[in-house]
Amino acid sequence: MIGDNMQSSAVRWALRTWITSVAIGGSLLSASTAYAQRDDPHGTGGERVAGGRSAPTSVAGTVLDIDEEDIVLDLGSAKGAVDGSVIELWRPFKLRHPVTGQSLTDRFRIGSLRLVQVQKTLAWARPEGALARAPAAGDVVVMPRARPVEPHGTPPKGPALSDAPPSEPVTAEAKELSLLFDALKGQAIADRIARYEQYLRAHPNGAYARVLSEEADALRQLLGAGRSAGAATDVPHQLVTFRPPSSALAHEPLTIGAEMAPAAGAVLHVRHAGEMAYQTLAMRPAGARYFRATIDPAQMQAPEVEYFVEAVTAGGLAVAAIGTADTPQRIEVRETPRPLPPSRPAASASIFTDYADYNRLRGNDYAWQTEGQFGLRYADQGVRAVRSGFGVYRGLGGSVFELDSIG
Repeated sequence: MIGDNMQSSAVRWALRTWITSVAIGGSLLSASTAYAQRDDPHGTGGERVAGGRSAPTSVAGTVLDIDEEDIVLDLGSAKGAVDGSVIELWRPFKLRHPVTGQSLTDRFRIGSLRLVQVQKTLAWARPEGALARAPAAGDVVVMPRARPVEPHGTPPKGPALSDAPPSEPVTAEAKELSLLFDALKGQAIADRIARYEQYLRAHPNGAYARVLSEEADALRQLLGAGRSAGAATDVPHQLVTFRPPSSALAHEPLTIGAEMAPAAGAVLHVRHAGEMAYQTLAMRPAGARYFRATIDPAQMQAPEVEYFVEAVTAGGLAVAAIGTADTPQRIEVRETPRPLPPSRPAASASIFTDYADYNRLRGNDYAWQTEGQFGLRYADQGVRAVRSGFGVYRGLGGSVFELDSIG
């Protein structure tokens, strides 16, 4: 059954590739002649048409600005630009020869760009492969122009698509089919067949009606083979019990479990926020109709983890059970609380005592002086330090007569 699934996926991939190639084939056929005049950075080179006139084979534009990953160009739909077109990026140079003083002008190819969003006068583009230099405002872009039809109905040179329908209907139908394929991601085979048949009823004479009809027939054979192999057990699954976790701790393992019936197995697909691809984990049986899998601590990263679960039937078919690749379940991941050491502010304490006797230690003329202080220093926020002190002074004395004569 897995081999049949791969065969079906290959057929769908080939179908989409063929549709796309037909839709943009008219633009690609003239790409090989876009730069016949390499010394003309502004697209003035051309080829002869009826009446001896020279029609330009390319349209030139300029890089206006760099907006994060997008390169803003002055090539819009008014100049014939369309989404998905691949254009060339050139760096112009105008220098003065240090010896002869002659002004030299030339350009160097940096790489290719792909138009990702075309408006009437402007377009966004992104690098198509590696670039020799970082793009900058003022760089020149050159877009191939569709080759005009030669006189007397002679078709353009190059490989011909004899069975292709007119370009405009093909483009519209190709876009509609592309949306259909995107909507069928992760859907069951029976749902795919039903959507194909619905499309065929709406477009019985469409350019791709025969291909879709053959694809629907192949899927019916695949579905019939799966049912005969799995017998009564290969029926759509039923999700019985699942309680999604609302949150989890970062860098800690997390176990996902669910009750599904009937299902021969299950797989868990998981990725953390920012990743493009999912990591697939086989869910192990945990009792009758229960399956579970543990997400590795390295995958549990804040702020979020996305996942979805597919049930595997006895015939080897994977059916969406919990979420899908396009609409996954989400878990909020929080950083693990870490205790902080107690603060230990700097403190100091001191005490000083002085004793003085003024009458030869007779005890009738003396003084005690005691002083003390305590300080506490905090962080540099709010109160920085506190200091307190105290002092005691006492003694005994009298006149000289009392001390010397009476004493």
